[in-house]
Amino acid sequence: MPYGCFVEILPGKDGLLHISEIDWKRLETVEEAGIKEGDKIKVKLLDIDPKTGKYKLSRRVLLEKPEGYVEPQRRPRGERRPRRDGEQRHDERRPRHENNNTESND
Repeated sequence: MPYGCFVEILPGKDGLLHISEIDWKRLETVEEAGIKEGDKIKVKLLDIDPKTGKYKLSRRVLLEKPEGYVEPQRRPRGERRPRRDGEQRHDERRPRHENNNTESND
């Protein structure tokens, strides 16, 4: 999958290894890490979603952090990019269910 790969951690138990949890460097594809279907790899169980029961896995936490590695800065969630001319924000758009066509074909 483009977002990661599914790993069988126990017979009949699969978990998602997200692409961001494969290695310390940024990967565009799972193949860049040299992982192919059928490969045996070590992973750590990070979390089990209480609602869905899905397993979240990491390979990265088992690898040594590269020398000089700096965590990428993340934008705070509330921060938004400047608006382009005429562009509306999602919350300013007309709801999808609203329909301008009021004529009936009855």
